[in-house]
Amino acid sequence: MINEIDINKQYRTRNGREVRIYATDGGGTCSVHGAILKNGEWESTRWNKYGVDIYNSHYKDNLVEVKPRIKRTFWFNIVPETQGATIGCLSKEHADRLQAPNRIACVKVEIDCEEGEGAMTKWQPIETAPHDKPILVQLKDSCVMMACFNILTLQWEIVGYNCPDGLKKKCLEKDVFKKQFSRWMPLPEPPK
Repeated sequence: MINEIDINKQYRTRNGREVRIYATDGGGTCSVHGAILKNGEWESTRWNKYGVDIYNSHYKDNLVEVKPRIKRTFWFNIVPETQGATIGCLSKEHADRLQAPNRIACVKVEIDCEEGEGAMTKWQPIETAPHDKPILVQLKDSCVMMACFNILTLQWEIVGYNCPDGLKKKCLEKDVFKKQFSRWMPLPEPPK
């Protein structure tokens, strides 16, 4: 879904330049008026109500919403792989208090990203899933699968799954798939 430009939100150009929005109620095809910072100077310009510069065929000056930044520091106690998972602590002192006797290290992790960026995103209702790319889907019984939408049959098709052992048979019953999808999330970025 494409949203109209909101004067109360912050935007940048698709190629990362800073933008000022002056008005969203201008007349004509280009109802959004503003400026782009280019070479240290503000250059006035205009976009349609969706932030598209219809006079620029390269799309580099189209608007992209700037999401709030998430900045956090966590401390993780690292233990041997066979000893289980670790949790993030908000301070080194807290991690030290929770350390196991077999701790290998205490590692500081700095997170600085835009909201929604990265592999860890929130599960969303299945009704909002895009039909143009593979996604992860979750059944109500916690099976997680990769699915693609088939535009010929107008149904989701499972292309991979990961289920607890006791649920594998249930996960393979195709009728269950159609009835029990509850949530979805984007696939993570491939390793670099």
